[in-house]
Amino acid sequence: MSKGIDKRRRLTLIGLTTWLLAALVNCWLLILVVAFWISPVGPHLYWGGEYRKVFGNRIYTACTYIGSRGTVQLDFQHFNDKCPNTMWLDSRKFA
Repeated sequence: MSKGIDKRRRLTLIGLTTWLLAALVNCWLLILVVAFWISPVGPHLYWGGEYRKVFGNRIYTACTYIGSRGTVQLDFQHFNDKCPNTMWLDSRKFA
């Protein structure tokens, strides 16, 4: 009789695991958004920059980006000649 109980328990565990995986797949977008807001690493959008004019050209000295954890300011060593529109940053390293 114990074999029948073990078999039922196994089927219940498999069913519960299947249901849990199906629920996670159905709400993948919500999980992704929550992970974005919790994680300090993520995409940042260009907010503004500081520059000098040299012979009519802009030479950037710093760029400010905004992400899920606030703003991040980067100095010129991270760029070639202008600030990119988006960057993937770890705000803990630059805060």
